[in-house]
Amino acid sequence: MNGNNSDRPRRSVRATGPGIAIALTAIVCATALLFRTPLRSRYWAWRITQTDVVAERAVYLTSLCNVGDAGRWGTRVLLAHEVAELRQHGVVVLQHVRTAWSRRKLLQMLRDRDQTVRELAALGLALHGDAAVIPDLCEMFVTGDDTAASAACVALERLGTP
Repeated sequence: MNGNNSDRPRRSVRATGPGIAIALTAIVCATALLFRTPLRSRYWAWRITQTDVVAERAVYLTSLCNVGDAGRWGTRVLLAHEVAELRQHGVVVLQHVRTAWSRRKLLQMLRDRDQTVRELAALGLALHGDAAVIPDLCEMFVTGDDTAASAACVALERLGTP
């Protein structure tokens, strides 16, 4: 040893750089795996909004219906869209998702400005067959505007409960 530090092993900044990159890549991959279905649902909703080909829309709509509650991100995109036809697609997805979240959204869609959206939401509530929405529908029937009251009436009729 001649007294200088050249014989000592040095920690290289370059050696830790790849380790950090690998760790960050692993975190990003794990996050993508964890959120893959919500991310895919958002992509499917985007594809539905971008295509006019009915068969292609059907493929993406079916995919959204099949993932159920995990497709909330994509379903929200459709429900908030300015085009009524795309909101109708969102309501069709809600008809296949049997959760409290979907029933709340269906109740909200009874107030939509488009008549077909309202009718699909009423049908969705009937398909769910959950009598727990009856008080909300009754309140909407009494206090809502004409279109919401009409949609609530249709939903109550289609529920078929006493």
